[in-house]
Amino acid sequence: MYEKKRTTTKFLLSQLKSLVIGIVALCIYAEAHACDGLIGSYAVQEGELARIWIEHQEQDYVLSTYDPEKKAWTSYQVPLTPMTREQFSQIPVQMDAASCALAGAGVFFVKTFSGAQFSGVAASQNVAAPMRTSKTGTVLVSLEGFAPGGMDLFPVRQAIKPPAAAKSEYCAHGMATDMSLSAFHALPPDLKRLRQSENFQREVMCGQYLHGLMAGSENPTSSPANDALARDAVLRHIRVLLAAGSVPRTANGESAWWEASRRFLAGSEPPIFPNQTIPAMRQDYYAFFAEEILPRLAASRPDPADHGNTWLLARHTVNLPDDVALRTLDVIKAMQVPGELVKFHKYLVDEVLGKVRVGALAKPVFDWLTREAGMAALDASSVLDHVIVHDDVAGVRRLLAAGASPLNRWAAPNVLSQSAAATAYKSALIEYIHGGKGKLQPDVANDLLRRALDDCNGNDAISLAFLLGADPTRFFLHPTIPKNVLAVRLLYCPSVLGPLLKAGMRLDQRYPLSIARDGETDTPLGGYLRMRDPAGRLSAQSADVVRMLLSSHNNANEVANNGSGNPLLKYAIDTGSMDIVKTMLDFGAAPQAKDTEGFPAWLRVLDGDKDDILLQIMQARPDLDLNASPDERITPLAYAECLGAPRVASILRQRGALEKGTALCRQAGKRT
Repeated sequence: MYEKKRTTTKFLLSQLKSLVIGIVALCIYAEAHACDGLIGSYAVQEGELARIWIEHQEQDYVLSTYDPEKKAWTSYQVPLTPMTREQFSQIPVQMDAASCALAGAGVFFVKTFSGAQFSGVAASQNVAAPMRTSKTGTVLVSLEGFAPGGMDLFPVRQAIKPPAAAKSEYCAHGMATDMSLSAFHALPPDLKRLRQSENFQREVMCGQYLHGLMAGSENPTSSPANDALARDAVLRHIRVLLAAGSVPRTANGESAWWEASRRFLAGSEPPIFPNQTIPAMRQDYYAFFAEEILPRLAASRPDPADHGNTWLLARHTVNLPDDVALRTLDVIKAMQVPGELVKFHKYLVDEVLGKVRVGALAKPVFDWLTREAGMAALDASSVLDHVIVHDDVAGVRRLLAAGASPLNRWAAPNVLSQSAAATAYKSALIEYIHGGKGKLQPDVANDLLRRALDDCNGNDAISLAFLLGADPTRFFLHPTIPKNVLAVRLLYCPSVLGPLLKAGMRLDQRYPLSIARDGETDTPLGGYLRMRDPAGRLSAQSADVVRMLLSSHNNANEVANNGSGNPLLKYAIDTGSMDIVKTMLDFGAAPQAKDTEGFPAWLRVLDGDKDDILLQIMQARPDLDLNASPDERITPLAYAECLGAPRVASILRQRGALEKGTALCRQAGKRT
């Protein structure tokens, strides 16, 4: 009896164990497929046509939607992901143990129970959402948009099933996808966005997402080149997409291998510019380019509109390892139209050599570029100027050693600079010309004389210009700058004017140097004597220049035609230079010449109490009338006392000048 009871108990226990295992398995199966209860078609209003279709494909749930305007199901599907119970709290819907929710495209589909409470759609953002009671137990919830909230979905039993998502007519302009739907679903989860937009699947399958990853707009950080983890994720995702058949495409569906590739190489780093070395942090990008992208690039002939991208790619190619750089440049060359090789050579020079630091290029890459471009294209470009301006000494020497001509018209003006690269170039140019190998073009050499005015470089710059073949007689022959403008600039720079006059520059004595109120103009001598610096101070006029001007055209007694009517000697006295005053006197300037108010020119010595210049004038003109004055009531000696020129007053008194009208002068505040 006891044995029978024991056997019965053992049997019951084994049956109970089997039952528990079965219940556990059933629960696991039920949890795994709880969301199957959402499979089907739904309308958003009771009695209407189905606008939502949820089905199970392979390992995923997918959503199709109906477009009532087009009266057709959309040709793309949105993946839906089951939510965990820990995530249920995100959704304002009452749920029980049997409930399930799918998330995707910014919305949630909830399978709950009839009578469940949920947050409805608010009338506006300023009004609280009302609480609703579910009639169907199936709720659609959106947490985004202008008026978020939930609504009941109504099952439709007789809905027409949407067509299977097709590869054709899915992308822009009806183009087929490069990636299949199954390949999209097989992509790793970390590649997909947490909250995918409705267009994410389309962007991935049609190539825009790959284009964004390669171009940098889809990078997880703003500067992936400085973030190893971010770079690793980007490269891993690009590799997966390429393996899945994706092609980088623009929003219009056009293949964008060349644009995406050059942006991929550029990243957040420019090509090699002054004082920048190749960024070692980006070698993983370069290795990936050689392994995954270059072979595909070689099979993608660029569209004519892509030529700009081919040159930008060539520019960034200089950062690649030598062998990859040469392979890439060969691919770029192979893509050129045979009849446009001249343009190809020009672009190689302008867009590659003219944009990178030539001295930092690897020798094989430099040799390839100069060989393919050719010296003719190089000499017709501004590359030599580019390397000098960026003080690339090694680049200057490299280009010249490779056969570039130092007679380059864009580089020549740099001989006036003081940088190390300019000095190296200047030495090579002088040696080249002295060796009888050639001369600068006349217009280039003559322009060096005019450029000497830019910094008022003086004798050294002028001598160098003459050494390089400049002709001073052609100084004013400029295609765009008027002669009077050049003349005024020249007068502002006496250190240049003097050497040019000595070298034989032809200065027309009637150049209009400055327009006066009456419309008349000064001659060069008048303008030179009156010239002020930007601070209003007299420039450092030279007696040698005055002598050369007067030797060319003696107008020492001329009255300035600038509206003031002052004798030129008055301006000479203003300079305070005894040498200039002596030169004017030597050429016949009359100290008694009067201005428009009747004051003699020599009386200008009162301004600054210039007793030394007065003695000089009196010695040169012993018959000088020391009492001549436009106002008979006030003599020059009275003016000297009145206007604070005691040294001049002392000399006049010693020479017997009359003193009359001092008090009247002070009362009237007279000025000469």
